[in-house]
Amino acid sequence: MKKTTKNLKNLDKNQLIKMIETLSTDLMIKDEKLAILEDNEKNLELANEELTKSVKILENQLSIYIEQIKLSQASKFGKKSEKTEQINIFDEVEANLDETILKEMTAIEANNPKKKKKSKKIKDIKADEVIHHTIENKQCPNCGDNMIELKSEKYDEIKYIPGKIKKITHVVHVYKCNTCTSDDELVTFKAETNNKLFYKSPASPSIIAHVVKDKYDLSLPLYRQEQEFDSLGYDISRQTISNWIAAADNDYFARLVELMENDLLKEKVIHMDETTVNDLSIKNKSKCYMWLRASCKDSIKKMAIYNYFTDRKYERVSELLTGYKGYVVSDAYQGYRSDISNYQKQECLYKPSFCWAHARRKFVEALQVNPCDKEYKKLKKQEERIEYLKEHGGYANILRLKLLIDELFKLEKVYQKAKYNHNEIKEERNKDFENGSVISEIFKMASELKSQYQIKSKAGEAFTYLENNKKYLLTYLEDGEIPIENNHAERLIKPFVIGRKNFLFFNTSNGANVSADAYSIVQSAKLNHLKVEAYLEYVLTEMVNGNTDYISLLPYSNSLPDKVRSNIKSR
Repeated sequence: MKKTTKNLKNLDKNQLIKMIETLSTDLMIKDEKLAILEDNEKNLELANEELTKSVKILENQLSIYIEQIKLSQASKFGKKSEKTEQINIFDEVEANLDETILKEMTAIEANNPKKKKKSKKIKDIKADEVIHHTIENKQCPNCGDNMIELKSEKYDEIKYIPGKIKKITHVVHVYKCNTCTSDDELVTFKAETNNKLFYKSPASPSIIAHVVKDKYDLSLPLYRQEQEFDSLGYDISRQTISNWIAAADNDYFARLVELMENDLLKEKVIHMDETTVNDLSIKNKSKCYMWLRASCKDSIKKMAIYNYFTDRKYERVSELLTGYKGYVVSDAYQGYRSDISNYQKQECLYKPSFCWAHARRKFVEALQVNPCDKEYKKLKKQEERIEYLKEHGGYANILRLKLLIDELFKLEKVYQKAKYNHNEIKEERNKDFENGSVISEIFKMASELKSQYQIKSKAGEAFTYLENNKKYLLTYLEDGEIPIENNHAERLIKPFVIGRKNFLFFNTSNGANVSADAYSIVQSAKLNHLKVEAYLEYVLTEMVNGNTDYISLLPYSNSLPDKVRSNIKSR
């Protein structure tokens, strides 16, 4: 029924009340439906926002995973060098790149042929033996007159003498004096003989020197040495060889390593690094560590000392540097920092100096995984590169910082070429820093640009690395003796890494400690340009014959004979 004004007047009270209740109910239902619709719209908006955030997070994670895959591929199949085209950047500039900076960044150098490393040719090496071929009868076979000798002809021949093992039986003759001998006492005299290296063992200094050199210099596993001995007709098991090396360390090598460690802690600058190794004797633990400490390349006492630990805790650094007050050059591993609370409690005395090569490597990795990198490198004209960098500012900033760090290394080469002493190097470094050029520009850019990159991306990690480690990256300015990088330690840890690939793991912790001492002796000998096998044989012979002046036997001792020194310095 249509509700007109006339009809409403004809309704009684109960009918009106009923009609109003009906209308109220309808209105409530409509309000509820409207509220539900409004709630649904809000929920859809919230859901859309959450979905957008999730997509953004997934995109970021995907880009990080793509970076990791690219970096993994580059490490396996790409070039290992971190070098890029070098530029000169000494002008103070703003973070946004102008035309001048772009021209410097995109400057393409001429492809000059690389100079080969100088090495001694066969003709330059001193001959071990000279053989003269002469004619006994100096009379001419045709006429019988005496011949006159002319200028001799000379040629070189390189011979290989296969490894040989010689078994020597020593017969020590014993004599009795009948006059001095009585019923109560037998008086005898023995002939003098060589002292034995180990009690009731046929091992000699030469055989120990050979097996130690093969394993810790040439990375030859013991089972292959066992095969070598077998081919020479001798049954010497790998267990026997292992026992020989352990006994040599316990009785001889460990004493030298202890003296080397005392000398190392007196150095002004020490390099440190560490790498993983498996120890099968430790249950439920796959990773243990071999630590390295080394003196500087230009130190008078060149040495490398290896130590084995079952973990990588910061206490190990403190243990290895007890009482040391110099500088420690290393990567940015937390354990080397001196500003963490546990170190402050132990009163850390050394000053960390972090490696700039590691900082540069972060930017190299960020460039490798950036999708712009391949396209940019394909461009051959400077104008094209300039336009490309203008369009891709994110890539340009990473490249700019990487090239700025390259400039620091170029400055170091300038100092070395000019043969500056340590005080002059310190002066030149700080002069550059005070003038506000390269190094100050690096940290200025890192601070300004850090927020433009994802924290977990390679670029974000590179910028964060610089900013978080600024204090320790600047330590090298304090003394000209401090190297700008830790490449020396990385090169010295590499022989162990190569050896680790051959033996894969240690069967016992004791074996790991023996290997640490052996590596210390062998690598220190190589640093001092010694013939490893000749040096080891000389040291063992001297010690077994009663030479207790161990300082004269250290790898950097001036008392070592010429026969253990190599005539090739670039080892």
